Amino acid sequence: MCKGLLKHNTMIFLSLLLLLTTFLYACSSEDSGGSGDKVKISLSVWGMPFENALYTDIYIPEFEEQNPDIEVEFLHYDELRDRYLTLGAANDLPDVMRSPGVNVQEFISRGMFIPLDGYIESENLDMDNYPEASWVSMQKDDQTFAIPQDANSTVLYYDPEAFAEAGLDEPNHDYTLEQMLEDAEKLTIKGSNGNIERYGFVMGWNADNFANFVMANGGNIWNEDGTVSTVDSPEAIEALEYWRDLVVDFQLTTSTSDQAQMGPDAYFQAGQAAMYIDGTWMAPSIKNAAPDFHYKATSFPKGKEKVSRSMSSSFGISKDSDHPDEAWKLIQFLTEKEQLDVYWQSLWVAAPATLSSLEDEESFRNVTGVPEADVPGIDSEEEFDEKLGYLKDLFDNEWLDQTWISPYQNFYADHIENAIQSVLTEGADPEEALVEAAESINASIGQN
Repeated sequence: MCKGLLKHNTMIFLSLLLLLTTFLYACSSEDSGGSGDKVKISLSVWGMPFENALYTDIYIPEFEEQNPDIEVEFLHYDELRDRYLTLGAANDLPDVMRSPGVNVQEFISRGMFIPLDGYIESENLDMDNYPEASWVSMQKDDQTFAIPQDANSTVLYYDPEAFAEAGLDEPNHDYTLEQMLEDAEKLTIKGSNGNIERYGFVMGWNADNFANFVMANGGNIWNEDGTVSTVDSPEAIEALEYWRDLVVDFQLTTSTSDQAQMGPDAYFQAGQAAMYIDGTWMAPSIKNAAPDFHYKATSFPKGKEKVSRSMSSSFGISKDSDHPDEAWKLIQFLTEKEQLDVYWQSLWVAAPATLSSLEDEESFRNVTGVPEADVPGIDSEEEFDEKLGYLKDLFDNEWLDQTWISPYQNFYADHIENAIQSVLTEGADPEEALVEAAESINASIGQN
């Protein structure tokens, strides 16, 4: 009798246990997005096809192998800012968002990221392993919302043969904006008909580059918390007057309208310009387009301050993520030294974010490129020093600056470029143009 009862009760217990197990498994499957016992998270990026391949062919497979309980869905967006804003409004943002440096403050301000401080503390992330400048654009109200992947900067590219022919010393870290103006005039070659055969200097006359000139004058384009435009400051007015000297008064460079037909990089790599200012990301493109062109690069020239406008691509966890712990694991993986080294060695568009990567000379100087995708590599120690040797100095001397990035960068870009165009192509007064631009930017912020 007792044995029968015991057997009966045991069967009831096992049946209940089976039902409970089935229920828990179903819940687990539902929570993980219906992929068995795996948690499914999404990662969104932008970039060229060969850049995507780093994620799809290397990063994600390796991460999934290390984390067999996590499956990563790869997403590529071209119009990244617009797509993020649309997805954010629909509460459908990807779990892990890769963001351009110029937009990250806007995304943070809009509440699109969750704070990462708890994860940073629990994992003892060494924040001192990153340049202090990069955290400026990743933080708000003493909280950190993204982890840097790289740190690019504004660069002076130049043709050493042109300097030698003119009997001029090559630019270095002590090179000044005043000297650049003088050299640009000497390096400009005019034909017998008065047409310019080689410009002393070319550049994109845009909002981002303008910020560097303002900072070099000791100013900024924003107030301290990035909520009020200061593009009408004396430092900004002086910067735009300098631009007018380069473009209009001395005819040292192509006008913005001319460059619409052929970009400044094309002038430089074709030997039609002796100097060219742009971002670090242009270096591999220049070498690929003109493999026989012997160019060099150094830091942005010194004004009243020695400073280089910088941005950092970054990874953050979206407000819409149902699996922030797993998303954090992916961010940790993507920002580990090994992954940053691969990114740098393959693409060399911006220095890796961690100081440990820069200090590992064997790895840092091993720039292979991606030949099958037309991304050239660096062929010798000498070439590395000429084209990339300045990079570590930017970090060591703390010349990088990301304080020019604000949540309202889109308003700045729209209005300041109108002001620049009016001065360089229509003869408007720099002060009047910038006062009007500041009023328009701040009015747009007030209406936002």
